[in-house]
Amino acid sequence: MPRTGTYRRWAAVAIGVVVAVAAAAPAGAAVGPRRIADGDWRAVSAGAAHSLALRSDGSLWAWGMNRWGQVGNGTTRRVSRPVRIGSARWIAVAAGMGHSLGIRADGTLWAWGDNRRGQLGDGTTTRRTSPRRISTVRWVAVAAGDWHSLAIRADGALWAWGDNAYGQLGDGTDARRLRPVRIGTGRWRAVAAGTAHNVGIRSDRTLWAWGDNVHSQLGDGTRRARRWPTKVTAGSWSSVAAGQYHSVALRSDGSLWAWGFNVSGQVGDGTRTLRRARPRPVGTARWRAVAAAGTHTLGARGDGLFGWGDNAYGQSGDLTLLMRRSPARLATGSWKAVAAGQAHGVGISDDGSLWAWGDNRDGQRGG
Repeated sequence: MPRTGTYRRWAAVAIGVVVAVAAAAPAGAAVGPRRIADGDWRAVSAGAAHSLALRSDGSLWAWGMNRWGQVGNGTTRRVSRPVRIGSARWIAVAAGMGHSLGIRADGTLWAWGDNRRGQLGDGTTTRRTSPRRISTVRWVAVAAGDWHSLAIRADGALWAWGDNAYGQLGDGTDARRLRPVRIGTGRWRAVAAGTAHNVGIRSDRTLWAWGDNVHSQLGDGTRRARRWPTKVTAGSWSSVAAGQYHSVALRSDGSLWAWGFNVSGQVGDGTRTLRRARPRPVGTARWRAVAAAGTHTLGARGDGLFGWGDNAYGQSGDLTLLMRRSPARLATGSWKAVAAGQAHGVGISDDGSLWAWGDNRDGQRGG
């Protein structure tokens, strides 16, 4: 199993053994989305127990667990409400287990937080409590796993760094990398990082995956780890998300597909099948955004916000603490963005307001 430290993206179940959900909510749990802030928010990302969000003016805000400086405010004290990080303008952010990544408006790449496996990419294993510049080359997308990081340059080239015990960097080795290394020669449109695996979309919109595959989270029909990006399927794909041992993707037509470990129903196909070895459609609805974390999944549509899988802390947000094996509505209205943490969720409604739900033991709910 991946060595993921104090905060792992684990479910409230043992493998193959369903644990009964208590009638009372655990301390710190919240059932149902709650508004954090009004305003014009445009992007969110959730780590194990911290959250990041961007306003439309490019300002970066963060809150939650800060043991390794992953909030980025120069301290290691927990932050229970969103605080602005610096005065720079940002275009993209990604939250991992205990580290954060960001791209500023000038295209430069920055990182902060836990760095014990080199996941910040600055050539060291030193923790950083404030954003530190990693590269001045122009970047367009970032993704953060538990102990590794990925980024796409403006030319479409994919780079990776950090822990590589399961081949999750995709460079054909299991060697840890303290600085970004280029992965192959292809061009990429999108990438998502799970605990120790990744899912990506190339420029031709084909779907690829690599890294740990113990529960078929790569979707290639096997349970064999892959140290290079491996093509999963053709077709036209638009976005991807990766949890601990499962993966989710949207096709260009808005259809939702999922695969991998399903012990808590996180694949969302309504069954008790333990794992799905290949992508499987989830219903027939059309989706705008999807997010995956430990053993739950969240999705945004024009007619509401939905969650499924583990729900012990209300992270699936549907006004209960019951495990859901298919998408359950947790809010009405129209939503444009959603992010999933270990046991919490963050979303942006179409009116630009910021919402959160689930676990709040480290302030990751933001209020």
